[in-house]
Amino acid sequence: MDFKLHFTHMLPSVVFSYKTLVVLKLAFTRVAYISSVDFPLLKILHLFSVSFSGDLDLSQLLPGCPNLEDLEAKGVACKIKGKFNRLPELVRASIDGHFPLEIVKDVEVLFIDWIYHQNLDFEFQNLVQLKLTLGLRKDWFGVLEVLKHCPKLQTLVIYISNKVFYSSDDEGHEEVVWQYPQIIPACISLHLKTCCLEGYKGSADELQFERYITSKRNSFHCTQYTS
Repeated sequence: MDFKLHFTHMLPSVVFSYKTLVVLKLAFTRVAYISSVDFPLLKILHLFSVSFSGDLDLSQLLPGCPNLEDLEAKGVACKIKGKFNRLPELVRASIDGHFPLEIVKDVEVLFIDWIYHQNLDFEFQNLVQLKLTLGLRKDWFGVLEVLKHCPKLQTLVIYISNKVFYSSDDEGHEEVVWQYPQIIPACISLHLKTCCLEGYKGSADELQFERYITSKRNSFHCTQYTS
């Protein structure tokens, strides 16, 4: 089931009780008040610019999808107030930086539009493939901080975007000179096989990051793709 309503109509809540549904994709959609979610067979859930009416929050929505394997959630206007239960079958997720990372901490493949200073008090124990999008600020130290929590990572893709990911912490920010961290993320020294920089422009900070990665692991090649 695939809905693109461009906010012109309200999606009825009855859709969330279709017990035989396997794939649900919603884009530019408003969803009416939902009392419960029951998707026992749902494998794929993609939400793009979706707003939910009423008091539904993600801690109510996702547990109704116990067999979910593929989750995409970007621009989701939904309350987040409850405790999240683990999604045991989830292996792939594509999210924006405002989505709670704890929900996707057990995935094997993760695509994310940066991480807005979320507290990483857990590790991505199963993660083997990660794609991060960096804005103009290009927080390479933040990238390394994330990698510290991905001990089994094998493939890293960093997309260098012209988009500005703004937060109040960016005010008065001055670019710092690279200083190699003393603690090397375990995935770099043990497991990382591929590192790819998309949108590469050859700036000084990009070169420094590339040299840091390649100097810590000699058995792989760091590739660059210019925009």
